[in-house]
Parts: sequence; C-alpha cells; structure tokens
Amino acid sequence: MSALPVSVKLRCASWEQVEAIYKRDLIRNALFLKSGNPPAVGTLVTVELTLPSDTVVSIKGVVAEHVAA
Repeated sequence: MSALPVSVKLRCASWEQVEAIYKRDLIRNALFLKSGNPPAVGTLVTVELTLPSDTVVSIKGVVAEHVAA
C-alpha cells in the first residue's frame, strides 16, 4: 500500500503573488516552500493553490530535494 500524499494548502491574495510564484517556481517545475519539518525526499505532495478568484488548482509532485534557506 502506498502512503497518502502530503497535502499543502497555499492561498494567493493577489494576482501579483500568483505571478511571482509562477516566475520564481512553477516555470522551473519546482515549488519552494518553507517548513520547519519538511517531508522526506521522495514523498508525494499535493499542493492546493487557491487563486484570488477562489479557484483551486491542484498541483501534484514529489519532493526531489531540500534546499537550505
């Protein structure tokens, strides 16, 4: 039996914030999140990205590496 993916909820308050996340992360096929206790490399992750219009975009992926701040 496979483990359930870790669920992360991310709400964007403005379209500028969506644009920043897109330009910094998503265009590189990555998403950088701060966490005091990050999931292990190889863990399945589902990010529920809520846009300013209240539309929810579900992004699924796998933790590839941990990057120091």
